[in-house]
Amino acid sequence: MPEPENALAAEMLTDATIRQVVHLSMGGGELRAHLSNAFGVVLVRVDGVHVARVAMAAAIPLEC
Repeated sequence: MPEPENALAAEMLTDATIRQVVHLSMGGGELRAHLSNAFGVVLVRVDGVHVARVAMAAAIPLEC
């Protein structure tokens, strides 16, 4: 949960893309992601999720 000074207003999240870099600590051939709205008070619609390996720095390959 972001600190209040880093939180976005709900209207800023409409039709928005949120990007997070996640550092995994275990190897394997599959990934399971769990999305939660634990601190929300209204339903959240997620239209899609994309997972990619890092190309360089924080970039992802364009062919993803």
